[in-house]
Amino acid sequence: MKIAIVEDRREHADLLLSYLEAWAQKSGQEIWVKCYPDAEAFWFAWEEEKDFSALFLDIQMDGMNGMELARRVRRENRTAQIIFTTGISDYMQEGYEVAALHYLLKPIDRQKVEQCMDRICEREKRERPCLCLRFDTGTERVSLADIWWLGALRHNTLVCTQDGDGQFRRREAQNSMGELEKELDSADAFIRCHRSYLVNLAHVRRIEKTDVVMDNQDRVPLSRRLYHGVNEDFIRYYTGGRT
Repeated sequence: MKIAIVEDRREHADLLLSYLEAWAQKSGQEIWVKCYPDAEAFWFAWEEEKDFSALFLDIQMDGMNGMELARRVRRENRTAQIIFTTGISDYMQEGYEVAALHYLLKPIDRQKVEQCMDRICEREKRERPCLCLRFDTGTERVSLADIWWLGALRHNTLVCTQDGDGQFRRREAQNSMGELEKELDSADAFIRCHRSYLVNLAHVRRIEKTDVVMDNQDRVPLSRRLYHGVNEDFIRYYTGGRT
């Protein structure tokens, strides 16, 4: 689990870090924690690495404060768990805007940190599975539900995703198609429709003779050899034959 601590007072960051390490040892979880002295430093790192599971954000910092940082993060990422650390409770109402998991009032209590981490683990178990996709801008965790189709592109993969604002993006991931197909092997919604393409059945509108038509009107090539199998998978998926 990748965790960021954004805190402008070193003693507070060190204390929180020690609590997280103690929790990890007690729970048997593997964590990677990085401390940042201010919001700007974290944002610089975030632009390269967007695969953090949890963010502990101090609200009262010079420059960009923790609440402003959380709003920026939420415009790009809906899955990272945000926990605010603060000496006052005045910002609690604003926390709903960014779907904050919890507020930790300073001085931070070790037991409350452990409870937060337990909740994060439970949420990650319940939430939809993700793929870690490597882009030129950095590695991102992308929910399988947000992936519409994938196409082989030389040694890389073209991935069509839908963002939280409903916009579609088609980006080249540095993962190979073979690598991603192995990771998707247990995901019933993803099927091969062509030697170079996989589609997410959850977003398929209809099956035609030479194309799979997606809900966003994208047309993904369908090979003649795979037509009958894809059509049967499509029918089974929407008649409850697959879960």
